[in-house]
Amino acid sequence: MPAPSIPAPSSNPLPSNPLPSNPLLERIKSAQSSLASNPILRATSNKQDNDEPDDAQTHRSVGVDPDFYDMVDDNIISILLDACKPLFDLVSANTNSNPSTMKHADLVMITANLIIAAGFKMKEQARQEMAEEDLGGGMFDDVVRDVRKAAATYALPQVYDADEQETLDSQLALHDAPDKSLKKYKTGTKLYSCELADTGHGVKVIAYWMGHVANYTNFESDEKVHTILGERRNDHSLVVMTPVPIPAPLSNREVVLRSLWKQMDENSYFVSQASYKHQDFPFRPGVVRMSVTRTFKLFKTGPNLTLVEWSADFNLGGSIPRSINDAVMIPKIVSSQINFAKFFTCVRPADSFDEGDGTVFGRLLFLQLHKHRKNEDFLNEKILDTIRTTNVLRSAQAKYRFFDEFLFHIIKNKMKMGASQTSFVVKTPLVALTANEAGRIARSFPMVMMANATAAAAVDEFIMTYVALVELDREYVWFRPMLTAIATELMSAVAWGVKFRAYLGAGVSAADGLSDAYMIKAFYDMGDTANAKGLLAMVGANLVWQMGIVYIQVQGLKKNRWRTMLFEMLTVVSFVKPGMDAYRVASGAEQLPGAADTPLTEMIWTKMGELFFEAIPGLVLQLVALLNAEQVSKVAIGSIVISTASTALTATTMFWDVDIDPGTRKRNPDWIGLVPDLNRGSAFAALFFMSAFQVIAKAAAVALLAVTNRTWLLRYVVTDHALHFVYRVARNDAVMYPPMPPAVSYCVVAPLGRVVIKTITDFTGYFNARLPLMLGGSYWLFNLAMGQASVLACVHLYLEYAPGDSAGKVAAGTLWAGAGALAAGWLTTFTYFVFRVAVPKYRHTLWSWTSGRQCVHDYFLKGWDDESKFSIFGCNLLLWESDIGEEVRAWTAENWARWKEEKPAWFKPEQVPDHFIPAAELAQLGHNRKRRGSAAGSVRESFREVSVREEGGGE
Repeated sequence: MPAPSIPAPSSNPLPSNPLPSNPLLERIKSAQSSLASNPILRATSNKQDNDEPDDAQTHRSVGVDPDFYDMVDDNIISILLDACKPLFDLVSANTNSNPSTMKHADLVMITANLIIAAGFKMKEQARQEMAEEDLGGGMFDDVVRDVRKAAATYALPQVYDADEQETLDSQLALHDAPDKSLKKYKTGTKLYSCELADTGHGVKVIAYWMGHVANYTNFESDEKVHTILGERRNDHSLVVMTPVPIPAPLSNREVVLRSLWKQMDENSYFVSQASYKHQDFPFRPGVVRMSVTRTFKLFKTGPNLTLVEWSADFNLGGSIPRSINDAVMIPKIVSSQINFAKFFTCVRPADSFDEGDGTVFGRLLFLQLHKHRKNEDFLNEKILDTIRTTNVLRSAQAKYRFFDEFLFHIIKNKMKMGASQTSFVVKTPLVALTANEAGRIARSFPMVMMANATAAAAVDEFIMTYVALVELDREYVWFRPMLTAIATELMSAVAWGVKFRAYLGAGVSAADGLSDAYMIKAFYDMGDTANAKGLLAMVGANLVWQMGIVYIQVQGLKKNRWRTMLFEMLTVVSFVKPGMDAYRVASGAEQLPGAADTPLTEMIWTKMGELFFEAIPGLVLQLVALLNAEQVSKVAIGSIVISTASTALTATTMFWDVDIDPGTRKRNPDWIGLVPDLNRGSAFAALFFMSAFQVIAKAAAVALLAVTNRTWLLRYVVTDHALHFVYRVARNDAVMYPPMPPAVSYCVVAPLGRVVIKTITDFTGYFNARLPLMLGGSYWLFNLAMGQASVLACVHLYLEYAPGDSAGKVAAGTLWAGAGALAAGWLTTFTYFVFRVAVPKYRHTLWSWTSGRQCVHDYFLKGWDDESKFSIFGCNLLLWESDIGEEVRAWTAENWARWKEEKPAWFKPEQVPDHFIPAAELAQLGHNRKRRGSAAGSVRESFREVSVREEGGGE
């Protein structure tokens, strides 16, 4: 709306009569009225898909500037209305004067924005009351009030009679007794873990659930089972009876339990639930009484963190064999653990949710709602029930009435045209977003997930695409983690998710391998055993490289090291490791305790070996064979095309997966982020074609030089790499960044790693090689320029000096035309990506002179928090100890005690070299490590220590 012209101030006093009608004032009143009258829940069903956009004028008339929104406090409305009256009086009293400066107009517009923002930004309590009224009230609010009312009574000292004390003592001894033959049980979720123990007469479930005290959600149970309350003798004892319906022809069951609890110390409780005979619940004919034992230990491990240790043994009773009993009851026992999560997330105050809660909440939402996604009516009903019963969603729905529509389409996850696939692009700000637009946005989510390797990267692109989601992410700290958790589960559940990426990763590798296998057979059939053995040697070298990666990654594991190593070696020799790596990255697999690096880094190094040892030399060998062949084979040309495409795709995805990964961007904000947040499709296409042009041009040039004179080729390769080594040594920057002994760094890893990275960059233009710890921006750019020049030089040398007459060579016109076309294609795509697509902030990384050593120093010297500074311990000591070692040692000694007490998730003492740890702490740390690694330590105690150490993770 354009600003009105404001007349010059008058010398007359301001009129005292009421304000006359003013268009701007009426517009503000109309906006406030529309906000006040909007229903919290829309009348239409979620399943209705109306592709017609809403009236843009209606919903954009109440737009709120986020900066003004943040300025509003609880009392700003009355203050602003009083302050605005003189301004509106001034406007109405001088309508006939000549307009002067726009200063007053600016004031009026600023005031209008503030009033609208204030009208929208209601108090948290007011929003909650509105949600209670329009959403039917909180189902569990009465329960919460009862619990709070009883808390004072429960806090009083409890008096236990002899029977209660004996029961508690016996159940506690049974709970703490070491269990034999423990084996892990697959729960199908990351929310908790379970183990099964063989007690000699059956199976006992031992479960561990770690989460915030109130970090749960309660949705309406699918099973309509009504527990009957019995005697409550005192505050620590309760008897209940629960009927358990069983399908015919078996008899129905019931269980009568007595619950007892006792405070063990200031930070722990013990709860016992065991079968009990009580006069209020006599045996009934035709109903079998079950035998049940459940025990809980609850440990306070942090200000808002509790570790729940739970064990249970259920016996259906009657004549049912124990094997059938276990098959039926174990899944039910395991799944019942989710009730911890369901109840307390519901009643937890909305303003207490953090990032960790968002992750757990997202998993809970998926677990409860995704199974209903094919029944739209029922899914819609369940989502509304979830919103009504969950404080955090109730608050969001009260403020933004589109939230249920958005959540509906996120969970439904139907591959359908969304906002980003139509001409109607949603650019509406959050405050004006309609349910129709929110549905369009949510329907574009599956396409975004397909285009990204990880759930975190997909959610990052999804949020950055829409203004409303950016504002929502800023307002709710739990929103992004919730979406990421849902996306992770979705990618694991749908056919085009992690399985698709695993198949794609394995398929690309298999296609290249099959083309190599065909060429090996063709060489043997032609009697060219040298080339056949050469290709076989390349495949073997790649397998050896992958085995080395597996050994380095696995040799430090804390648990199941040899079993894991054997499995990983089998994936190598069976040629499925690329697919396994892609599956782990796409499914969000975490770094195992003791593993050398993350799954993403492991995948990158595996792909590097595949390129260096097999794909690139195999392509060159095939081109050499083609140049020497008397007849051109279409199959050979097809194999070369496949090899070129797979090599370019591998190199592109290596850069892509790292650059768009939100975690990597956060850890390296100065270097990672070249790919834009929006329009990533054009960026990927430009990178792929640029790499393809580079691959075929460089491979053809090397093949031409090999045909011309192999001695010249050897001299060129040695000189090229020697120049790179001289450059690195001159800058004191030769060693690689992973921590390792000096001898290994200088004699093995540095020479091999530098040769591998440079060769891959020569042939693919690998963009991550511009990073200081690889080639560095300036040398990377110089390397690309020299690579393009070498293509033209090799064509000239081939035409002038290759053996044989001109009739036996490739025509000069064909070679020069091909070289020119490839150079033009590469230069066009390179220029387009760098100057039209890449984020301008990171262009300097393409020609930066920053060394790897200085980059490592910056982790510590420029680190904005302890987590950033601590990352220096993940780098090779040779790159920083001699320069800033004393500063790091002093900083570590100053903060170690605090880290040990607070236990942040990033604090990993095993990464810190011994001589950087305070002497007293080193002795204790060594003792703890030995105790955790001993066979005498129980599985339960080991898990507890790991959980406590990771309490900052939020789950």
